[in-house]
Amino acid sequence: MKKYIIGGSILAVLITVLIISLLPKKEAIEVLFLSQSNYILYEKDCQLSFIYFTNDPNYELIDEYSAGFIENEDQSLKFIVDQISQVKIHNEMFRGQTYYGYKIYVNLPDITGSYYMEKLYLKLDTHGQSYHFFAGELFVEYQTGYDKLIPWTGLEGIKKTSPQLSQIIVDVSDYVQIDAVYIGPYLVTYFYGNNELIIHAPEDTYLFNETYVKIVTDMGITYLPQFNYFSNYQLLISGYYSKHLI
Repeated sequence: MKKYIIGGSILAVLITVLIISLLPKKEAIEVLFLSQSNYILYEKDCQLSFIYFTNDPNYELIDEYSAGFIENEDQSLKFIVDQISQVKIHNEMFRGQTYYGYKIYVNLPDITGSYYMEKLYLKLDTHGQSYHFFAGELFVEYQTGYDKLIPWTGLEGIKKTSPQLSQIIVDVSDYVQIDAVYIGPYLVTYFYGNNELIIHAPEDTYLFNETYVKIVTDMGITYLPQFNYFSNYQLLISGYYSKHLI
């Protein structure tokens, strides 16, 4: 009798394993997290944004319990992520399928000092799991004062074929001697044209369409404001993303 019981148990286990193996397997959800060059002129309640795409129309990375940190590669700089929010953005066709886009917003820390995360990571606890997303770079400049020593009247951006800023054209009403121009942590080149100041963007950036500009003269510093120079709806094709399976 025991042999029959053992044999029946083994048969039941084998049948269960066979049924499970024949069930359709749930495919892993892809999250493509973009790498961006973030150069931010700090103001109170300033926010940092992240962009990701997923191949699942029903999946959202952020929920009401999401929390985490932003940090650099060696974790020598680390700030708690405060007030996480998320909005839907455009979708993109990529590699023959639709990817659904979202933008995450977090508050930057209210500190009186500039800092640079050459390698920026978002460490996120969400849906009961922990994730470590590479997000590009972050430079935050704390502005100590404002003087309009450069008589600028308008701003325009020229983009590369990729979603990256190539030049900033500043309309000016007069020429002022300039000592140096900075975009984020980078000293950049520039020249005057016909009632224009043409500023070359840094070469080695990630996705890059928004920035401030710091112009140094012998009279002081002029900040051109944080400005979004163009929109782009084909971000994934650039290749500036890291892939995660959820």
